[in-house]
Amino acid sequence: MRTSTLIASCVFLSFGTIFVLPLLMRGAVSSSNDSVLLKQHKEQSAPVFSELQHAKQQSITVPDTASAGWHTIVDVVDGDTIDVMVGDTVQSVRLIGINTPEIANLYRFEDECFGPEAKERLEYMLQEHDSVFLVSDASQGDVDIYDRLLRYVYVYQEEEWVNVNFSLVYDGYAYEYTHYQNPYPYQLRPHFRLAEYYARHWVRGLWGACYCPQTILCS
Repeated sequence: MRTSTLIASCVFLSFGTIFVLPLLMRGAVSSSNDSVLLKQHKEQSAPVFSELQHAKQQSITVPDTASAGWHTIVDVVDGDTIDVMVGDTVQSVRLIGINTPEIANLYRFEDECFGPEAKERLEYMLQEHDSVFLVSDASQGDVDIYDRLLRYVYVYQEEEWVNVNFSLVYDGYAYEYTHYQNPYPYQLRPHFRLAEYYARHWVRGLWGACYCPQTILCS
């Protein structure tokens, strides 16, 4: 009996040495590799994050233009369009540099992926504000082909300016958009593209919820 027990123990130890120990070692190596990759990722991300913080700071530096001014909010149309009062007239405003998925309307029967969420996000950002500060971009003209004002939209909260356009891209509710008919890029495009890179990299908002937020990105 004692001999049989000894043989069984030897077999078990041999099995552990041959099969189990390599698996444990592989797991240890894998864990070590994951730690190294995570460290490398953080080191590689640090310069990008630093640039992103700079871009965010640049985006909230409100340009001094003759057309800039406060306007009362009337309605949020969708994720990238709002209505405001200009004098005694309700005027639509198209946010410069961004595009959001469409929502159902008279010309579209269904919502696009993350369209309702983008609108809700814009409503949330503006809900505590009666008015917004609109700033034009000399490179983009005053209005688009639908006679909507082309503007950066700013709100002032917690003692600092917030560029609503940039924030929507940064948080993954919109993607950077340069209008194909305009040969001149808008002034903040490098900063918006960096914000989109960040949102895509970290799979924020629509980048995690939608298979293809923008057709051109998937072609």
